[in-house]
Amino acid sequence: MATYEHAREGRRINVSGAEIEAVYVADQNWREVRELTPKEQLQADARALGLDDSGTVAEITARFDAKVAELIVQAKELEIDVDNLSAVELLAAVDAKLAEPPAE
Repeated sequence: MATYEHAREGRRINVSGAEIEAVYVADQNWREVRELTPKEQLQADARALGLDDSGTVAEITARFDAKVAELIVQAKELEIDVDNLSAVELLAAVDAKLAEPPAE
């Protein structure tokens, strides 16, 4: 059984059977939802921060944690509230603040 999600509406449907699944595969409005393993999710998060996603979970986690710590320091220097921000949101907030024109 596969799960598909509608691209615009966010609706999900579980389908089984090759003929039925082929209909959803052919329709560009639907995409298959694939659950990630914990390591795959960690690798995706690392890539989102521009980090190398190879190696063991411990190695990826160490790189990820170091980057997040660096971003937190930067965010505090830029007076960005870091509470309740994911790592990706933190990176976006820092990048946005750095892209602002200097105050006169």
